[in-house]
Amino acid sequence: MNASCGPVKILKATRTEDLPFFSKPSWLSELSLDVEECYDSNVYLSGVDHQFVPPSFAAPSGSAVARKDRSSFVTTVSPRIGLDLTPLFGGGKTLQVFSLAYEPSFAIYHGESDESNDAHRLISELKAGGDSFFFDLGGSLRFVDGERMAPTYPGGFENAGAPTGPRDRRKQLNGQAAADFEYDLGPWFLRPIASYLFWDMKTKQEDVEGYQNYVDRSELAGGSDVGYRLSSRFAITLGYRYGHQFQEKLRFRELQSNNDFQRVLVGLEGKPWSWLDMKVQLGPDFRDYASNAPLNHQDRVTYYGQGSITATPTERDRLTFTFNEWLWTSQLGQIPYFDSRYALSYTRTLVEDLDVEIGGIAHRYDYTIGDAPNSARDDLEYVAFAGMYYALGSHGSVDLTYAFDGGSNLLDHVDNGSTRAFERHLVTLKARFTF
Repeated sequence: MNASCGPVKILKATRTEDLPFFSKPSWLSELSLDVEECYDSNVYLSGVDHQFVPPSFAAPSGSAVARKDRSSFVTTVSPRIGLDLTPLFGGGKTLQVFSLAYEPSFAIYHGESDESNDAHRLISELKAGGDSFFFDLGGSLRFVDGERMAPTYPGGFENAGAPTGPRDRRKQLNGQAAADFEYDLGPWFLRPIASYLFWDMKTKQEDVEGYQNYVDRSELAGGSDVGYRLSSRFAITLGYRYGHQFQEKLRFRELQSNNDFQRVLVGLEGKPWSWLDMKVQLGPDFRDYASNAPLNHQDRVTYYGQGSITATPTERDRLTFTFNEWLWTSQLGQIPYFDSRYALSYTRTLVEDLDVEIGGIAHRYDYTIGDAPNSARDDLEYVAFAGMYYALGSHGSVDLTYAFDGGSNLLDHVDNGSTRAFERHLVTLKARFTF
């Protein structure tokens, strides 16, 4: 989910030639402005109608009541400035990329003012290499100046994925970083890897049924891959990861899902054929949870997978499939869950500068690994989208997209199964101006 309007963030690459009246200096790699207008038919991704609101229901002061009749037009303005710092440090063969970008975003929800927010994002990347080594360090840091009170779903009738959109608009600091160092040994290579991601939520906590108590979460992991090149552009890898996941404990609950994990991963990466590009890693995931985790057994063996596969059978056609499967900690401070996300999109260039795209996303939240009373949750969020993207030469682009976003309960004989379902329609018109 993105923090502005829709669940799908699809950006068409636009040209960056200089406008006649402005000549960019060499260190200014990007200067652009996005203006987006969107209609969101279900801001809170809720399935709760008036008839399901308990007579005695009262949300905490300042908390928005999340019902399915909450819709809004959303105006988002997002400038972006990118800096190429490579020449300032000599550039040359060793230092290949040293970039920094700042991307603020100002979202106004005309029908739901609590959801309006300002977000500020910093993105950096450093790449260096030589004849037998390559180093890549990248990361992003995002501060959201939004509401501190989270929404309340009357009766607690929320789908497992529903609170994610409102969460991303709340006051918080989050970020991620990853580093890898690759050393070549003929057809073999060694690649040490480290990664870190975190959410520092600034929202208030309330002991009220249905109120969304968002908690801090993080994951720190490190390890290494050993790879063998089957050809100059395609390799097989064997990797190992060790890491720790942290989850904040709510002050009025004893549950907490801190854990240590180990992963053994087999991977394929590169171009087996000229029209196919892929990077895939799969393998078993071994967990050791804290004693206060809501599980029957603190030691668990599951699986982990992530990957991206892109096929370009012609110059005008592109088919992309991405997936991610892992065991993660709940954003609401309770049960760990198995998070599975699959996305498929097809892009076709009709004529020069005009592309169309269709696709879908399936995102499953499976909490049945837990033994708490509310572990009987297995929810699916699904998205279907279509869009047209027109590049205006060096001036920018215009995008028009439609997305249907739905959620449903996958288990039988659970409380409030029907009210966990939701539907949302999103229509977005975006103009990008490049300078």
